[in-house]
Amino acid sequence: MEKMDNSEALTKKTNNSVDLTKQESMKPRSFIRGTSGHLLQQLNEFRKREQFTDVVLLGCDGTRISAHRNILAAASPYFMAMFSGHFPESDQPEIYLPEIDTQCLQLVVEFIYTGLVDISDDYVQQLMQTASFLQLDHLSDMCGEHMGELLDPENCLGFKHFAEKQNNQILLEMAKDYIITHFQDVVQCEEFYEMSYEELVPILSNNELFMHSDDTILQGIVRWAEYMPEQRLSYLSQLLRFIHPMCVSAEVTRSLTTLQKQNDCSQWLSEVQHYEGSSEWRIFLVDKMGRNPETCRYDLKTGTMLTLKPPPRPAFAISLAAYKNILYIQGGSIGRSTNNCYYYNIYRDQWHDLAPLQVKRSHHRSLIVNDCLYAIGGNSSNGITNSVEYLNLATNKSDFCKPMLVHRSSMGAVVHGECMYVMGGEEEIRSYNCLERYDPRENSWQFLAPMNDVKGYCSSAVLGDNIYCCEGLGMCMERYDMRANRWEVIDFGEEREFYEIFTVDNQLYSTCGDFIAHYEMDANRWAVIHRFPYVRDWDYAVAMNMVNYGVEEE
Repeated sequence: MEKMDNSEALTKKTNNSVDLTKQESMKPRSFIRGTSGHLLQQLNEFRKREQFTDVVLLGCDGTRISAHRNILAAASPYFMAMFSGHFPESDQPEIYLPEIDTQCLQLVVEFIYTGLVDISDDYVQQLMQTASFLQLDHLSDMCGEHMGELLDPENCLGFKHFAEKQNNQILLEMAKDYIITHFQDVVQCEEFYEMSYEELVPILSNNELFMHSDDTILQGIVRWAEYMPEQRLSYLSQLLRFIHPMCVSAEVTRSLTTLQKQNDCSQWLSEVQHYEGSSEWRIFLVDKMGRNPETCRYDLKTGTMLTLKPPPRPAFAISLAAYKNILYIQGGSIGRSTNNCYYYNIYRDQWHDLAPLQVKRSHHRSLIVNDCLYAIGGNSSNGITNSVEYLNLATNKSDFCKPMLVHRSSMGAVVHGECMYVMGGEEEIRSYNCLERYDPRENSWQFLAPMNDVKGYCSSAVLGDNIYCCEGLGMCMERYDMRANRWEVIDFGEEREFYEIFTVDNQLYSTCGDFIAHYEMDANRWAVIHRFPYVRDWDYAVAMNMVNYGVEEE
């Protein structure tokens, strides 16, 4: 009896499986991709042979283009309204479209039937106008992307106006970004001088504009006013509100005679003179470990520490560089290396994104040479790398240069003259003491004299014609004489911790987890100048000469 029950159960289960199999096999199988492609191809062949077509479109020169109403209506809301509404064209066999260029109309019809279009630089604007008129948004966006690749300082403002008129957001955003990142070139072009005050204000109010020199922006504003002095000079004082007087050089303002003659700008000019010569060195500290992603500024004169706006994205083992009024952070690790790249305006306390790194990096170095921000070596997604890439700070475009002779991370790196020097560092299980120099004018690397004792986890600084290099934890520092191509060991007699060494006004400074120290060269000792209230995590540090805020507060 038990066996019979098992057999019946097995038979029932088998039957159920068969039923399910039958149900699965009865489900319709989808060939929609292949079928739809074949269908469109066949319909296009019908159109070309004028088979089953029920409407003829006539462009501005009267050229006849046969088509199917239902296909046109399915693709274009314009044609849908025309054919389904109470318009005369709804049942006319021929429809004349005098406002549309015939070549563009042919391309549009071809695109509707095939999804393909050959966009030429010569007629891309006309094609976008046609696509916008016929409400073919996808084609309009394709034209916008194509025009975005044609942007240059001479046409970017015109393209922006065109995008606004066609309501093409893709081209509009690309044009806006281009104007901001290439502003120092845009202000030299005729289109810039023809801008209205109402068009200029939104550009100047964009905080990302100030990745450029404030002097360049001021000079552009004055030239814009001089282009039509009778109508525009009265706007100068209003436009100056976008430039803080501490951010421009008094020398540049004195050279702008038109600006000097404007009575309503006198207060702003007097503030510029007030700040002249009042600059002092500040040390900027950025948490390299990422656990507490804070940015601080230390005032050497007052001995005070100010907490600034933290970086937008915390990461471990970032790199830091400084140039003019800007701090730059690149890369870092969040369990894996990243391609983050952003900058901080020290006067405006704001962070902004830059073009991302092409290679994801951490434990690398960043240096600035000739208005280019270099990212050197480090840990990449494929291991420790010798690759070097640079970001042109004027154009926000990046590229690679010749790689280092050695794969390395956690190394020291400095700039002297127009050359970069990279020393020490790590590769997997070995440390390096070698030094190599890169000359961007020749795009070449060259080995120089190796260090003696210092190797991994290096930090370095330039003082005169000498490079100083320390390990993260060690009893000595090495000094490299560039003229003699020779290293000399400086023994401290005790073990010291170095997160970073850097120069301030021809003096050597260092940071560690507990304090900031100044190197007294004659006594060969490090003197503590500021103790942190708590132990900090592997700070990167850099010094910049800033306008004295204390003068402003008096």
